[in-house]
Amino acid sequence: MRWGGVLLVCAMVGPALAVRWPAGTAGSQRSFRCPPRHEKLITADVQAVVFQAPQGSGGPTSVFACAYGARRSYDLGVAPYGGPSGSGGVSPIALAGAVVAYGLGESSDLPEPNGSSVREIWVRNLRTGRLIHRIANGLPARPGHIGAGVTMAIVVRTDGSVAWIVRTGDGLDGLQVRSVDKTGEHVLASSPEVEPESLALAGSTVYWSEGGRPFSAQLQ
Repeated sequence: MRWGGVLLVCAMVGPALAVRWPAGTAGSQRSFRCPPRHEKLITADVQAVVFQAPQGSGGPTSVFACAYGARRSYDLGVAPYGGPSGSGGVSPIALAGAVVAYGLGESSDLPEPNGSSVREIWVRNLRTGRLIHRIANGLPARPGHIGAGVTMAIVVRTDGSVAWIVRTGDGLDGLQVRSVDKTGEHVLASSPEVEPESLALAGSTVYWSEGGRPFSAQLQ
């Protein structure tokens, strides 16, 4: 069985949209074209776009998403970052029409009890604003264990059903393919041989590889 994926990125220019910034930050509201000019485009499809933009003058860089023709963009969280003491941000990201799915993480690599971590999966309809899912991405990150709990890849359907690959142990030891659909949360695979770059979605079928062998499962 052989299969491949094609990424189609459409750069479109739509009407001016208002970006709603988090309460209490500088520049609580600004206007951008969607997508904005002179900003970093992350990904796009024919209905929506995800991009990076600063939170006001001198503010941190955030990841935003908007649906073409809508009246606002959504602040998904800070852009990915990493350093000696921790890492986090919005990553990875997937679009399906006007539905965006992404991993949102913040963790400290300090040993316990000083370390802490938050790793979640968010799914939102950018046209209606509805938050479809906000859930833990799987086994929690373990402070002092670099890489544990990191979301490696993600795919989403237009109805909000989502699947992702998460690292659950040190280095390459421990990877899971997980999903959430109308039937609940599921672990589709758990193996150190799961290949994060292989995750793909066609219709309702999720595909991935383990040790070079193809596997699949259905989203309901």
